Amino acid sequence: MSLYNVEIFSDHFVYRDSVQVSDKGYFENDYLSVTVNKIDLPGTDLRAGKGDYIRITGNELEISGIITGVTDKATFTQIEYKSFLSMMDVEVYYDRARLQKISLEQWLAEIIRGIYVQNADPDQNVYGMEVIYDGRTTGALMDMDKNIGNLYELLQKALINYQVAVQFSVCVSQKKLLARISAITDKVIYIESDLPNILEKQFNFKPSGHAYNKMTVYNELKESEYLIFYLETGGRITIKPDPGKRITPVIFTTVYAKHEDDDDRSFYDVAYDKAYNKLNAEKYDNLIELEMEVRDRLVRPLAMQIGQKVAIIRGGSVYETILTGIRIGETVTLMFGTVRLELTKKLKRRYQG
Repeated sequence: MSLYNVEIFSDHFVYRDSVQVSDKGYFENDYLSVTVNKIDLPGTDLRAGKGDYIRITGNELEISGIITGVTDKATFTQIEYKSFLSMMDVEVYYDRARLQKISLEQWLAEIIRGIYVQNADPDQNVYGMEVIYDGRTTGALMDMDKNIGNLYELLQKALINYQVAVQFSVCVSQKKLLARISAITDKVIYIESDLPNILEKQFNFKPSGHAYNKMTVYNELKESEYLIFYLETGGRITIKPDPGKRITPVIFTTVYAKHEDDDDRSFYDVAYDKAYNKLNAEKYDNLIELEMEVRDRLVRPLAMQIGQKVAIIRGGSVYETILTGIRIGETVTLMFGTVRLELTKKLKRRYQG
């Protein structure tokens, strides 16, 4: 039987309490929908409160997050907590033009630093937070019409379009909350889903309702100007599609984009940005779930990073997708693709491709 250490710290890394348990509860880290996780701890005098940090370690596992609720259940205490990613679900100001001059990773890092590290309001800054980045994604297209938007939505676009993700880690001894922004390696991992180490599997290719493969973009300021973009089977987005690579049935939509004659970018550039963000997510418009043991040595699920490109083999067919979530209980379930089936997640999920 494995034991897990559960530690509670204040948001200034002051020790509150700790306990050992044999059941770590249910943990889910879904990059597309922030989940509330729960863990039951023995006793009713646990020193823990809303806003404290929780860290769970053991059996090659390390989980951390922000406590959102503490409930006395008469014989035990139930802790509810969210991942640090939940801090990103806020409306922020950003400079769209600056993204064309620096890497996507640096641009996101500057936004996070501005609201949580170097903010003029000291009470808004997060104690011990450090934001680092490895910037190599330049010329990013993020389809932004204004300089105010939801940071969580931006992070989801960065993940789906460029495999750029933010990973959080806690270092209690250094009193540091580290946010690392980087692009996941382009190397594709192959997983044989028909092997016996895969305990359960689910392949769902139900369209999300936003899986367009054709888009007409009109200039809102000059409606006689428009372009039609097509998504080809190989993932290319073009205004001159190869007839042999068209995706059918045709799922189309029409949108506006604003462009003035004195803009730095051409109408094509503005329209392509819009089309890229809507059509590009089509290639990951699926939900594949693979369940395996926590210590699976073939897949090594705990070592996989959100945003990892994966080719899943089933019955001779290969499905290309990316890792977007992980669910940990007695076993581990890896979640791939941008589709979610649960109604609550559909409602919570902001970014829709």
